[in-house]
Amino acid sequence: MNKGFSVVRVVDARMGMCLAKAITDKSGNIILDAGMYITSNQQIIQFNQLGIKSILVDNSKSLTDFAIPVKLPKSKQSLKKTKSPEQIVSELKEELAEAREFYNASEKVVSDIMHNVRSGKAIPQNVVDNTVKEVIGSISRNYQALLSMTNLRQYDEYTFNHSVNVMVLSLSLAYHLNLTNDEIFSIGKGAILHDIGKAKLPITLINKPGKLSDYEFNLIKTHPIHGLEICMQEHIKDDIVNDIVGHHHESYDGSGYPEHLRTREISKYAAIVSISDFYDALTTQRSYKQVINPPEAINIIYGTSNKKFDRRLVNYFIKTVGIYPVGSIVKLASKRIAMIVGFNSDDLLTPVCKILVNANNTVNLDRETISLAETDDFIEDTNPDIRLKVKLQDVL
Repeated sequence: MNKGFSVVRVVDARMGMCLAKAITDKSGNIILDAGMYITSNQQIIQFNQLGIKSILVDNSKSLTDFAIPVKLPKSKQSLKKTKSPEQIVSELKEELAEAREFYNASEKVVSDIMHNVRSGKAIPQNVVDNTVKEVIGSISRNYQALLSMTNLRQYDEYTFNHSVNVMVLSLSLAYHLNLTNDEIFSIGKGAILHDIGKAKLPITLINKPGKLSDYEFNLIKTHPIHGLEICMQEHIKDDIVNDIVGHHHESYDGSGYPEHLRTREISKYAAIVSISDFYDALTTQRSYKQVINPPEAINIIYGTSNKKFDRRLVNYFIKTVGIYPVGSIVKLASKRIAMIVGFNSDDLLTPVCKILVNANNTVNLDRETISLAETDDFIEDTNPDIRLKVKLQDVL
């Protein structure tokens, strides 16, 4: 990919391009800010409607190689060693059942942890350790299987569900950063315990179905300190675990809490959990807010790079989680409805899909598997106006 910036005609714009300059309407209102990704065809259509002829793109940050305006012939594409769509589906299906068991068991463990702390009982650390090891094993076999579990949002069990999601997201990122086994284990344990300090706060405050007052928010901000106190009481001597529990709300620019650490004062371990925590909070529906879809959440996270998060770590996170997560429903340019069943971290914009609904709105009984890298089709909408009650395991 070329370095620097390129002026790209809007007619040649593609999803995955990163804007180097904000796009504004005639009144100067920002439509898409600098540093944000183009994540849908609707955005490109909007640029056209606004009369915008070209955009300035940051080549080094874009997730697509637009230096080549047309697709390579399939014979050349095949030179790259990638898994076939059938292999991706087979491996996902093989791990999915166990991943679901590990995920559900992890939720039970988090529930027990919080209950024990509230009741003044000890944390079952051997159970926690075994849970983290099982999740690491599943991630090493097929991390996308467990990641698909994080999309099953249950806001009424947010605290338990959230802690497990943050563990899965953090471990997936840590695994792709090629950290040591000991580091990965400690990150997993720190992630599942990251919100343990909330067990010292009133349940009515944690589950409040609306915006917090300043006083209430200041109380919430004490949970990392309470968490560290619990770790000391439980004789947890793992520095990485304690660091994560105490510093997962610190921000790159020093605006976080409780110690207002900044840049390199924040360890990579706490930063990994911090990004995962923020992403899961964004993409989780709660009683008082609508869910933000993953592409939009990725844009928000990238927009906070070098403010809330280290941009280098954000880039790794995006490649790990993907723009279109496994299990999500999308609408293709061909007007077909599909479910994402896998993606390659080197080509996030062309995932593997299962076709659920044909272009004529009939159900695709064969549930055809396609790789968007091998077709001219592409994702047009990440929020199709269609109600499909279908589960990932049934589609596979």
